[in-house]
Amino acid sequence: MAGAANNQLSSDNIAYIQQQLCGDFQATVKVEGITANGFAGLLARESGAAGSKEVGMYTNLQNLIRWETRTVTGANKTVNFYNKPLPYWLRLVRQSGWFLGYYSFDGVNFQIVAAQPLSLNACLEVGFGAFTNIPGSPAVAVFSNVTVSGGVLPVVTAPIGQEVEPGAAVRTLSLYPNPAQGMVTLTRTRSSELLLGEATYSNQKIGGTVRLRNELGQILETRQLDEPLERLEWDISQLRPGLYFMEVLEEGQAPQVLRFVKAE
Repeated sequence: MAGAANNQLSSDNIAYIQQQLCGDFQATVKVEGITANGFAGLLARESGAAGSKEVGMYTNLQNLIRWETRTVTGANKTVNFYNKPLPYWLRLVRQSGWFLGYYSFDGVNFQIVAAQPLSLNACLEVGFGAFTNIPGSPAVAVFSNVTVSGGVLPVVTAPIGQEVEPGAAVRTLSLYPNPAQGMVTLTRTRSSELLLGEATYSNQKIGGTVRLRNELGQILETRQLDEPLERLEWDISQLRPGLYFMEVLEEGQAPQVLRFVKAE
């Protein structure tokens, strides 16, 4: 249940549950129910602070989809309404600086609602939320079938004293050194072969497209790998110190994003 009344363009009165994701992603949800005069759906925000830049799409489960964005921190939001029949399922996609919204009545056949270029941070708070248009009138929303693909979760550390069982060997991407000054190297490794920061390299290769993004998610350079490589070296000596992201797009795979720090 949410007591949030999102009835003004300057407000952020939305109740939502979120997790932080970095890079491109696809989030899908089925809205099972929402009270009258309420909306429920998906949103992505730079932070939970009031006036944060954001994009969101919501359904009233009748015939309206609400698409709202804030492109400048602290500014009013822009809201558009689209008449779509039976908008039970919603999907929000971030792809190369664009945000795309889709809807479906059955969770199988999705149709596009809106596509908008939007410059947001590489890492966002992504989740689902609900609100009402009438102050003092709570909105009760029910969600199901929440799925997220792509994106990268922030690095987490196990609590001190807690043992973590080793998982099965998983082939993954590795970027080193980090922090770096002159050059970073991208390789594919087995997670079970990572020990104290050292990596044993497998014979798995990297293919597809690799993009370098700044901390705002803007593409600085793109490389198309015509042939798979065992490792890819990238000169970063001309970059300003700060946080950057390496995005790898391989056919048939969810996008992978690795972050690194360019040291002074």
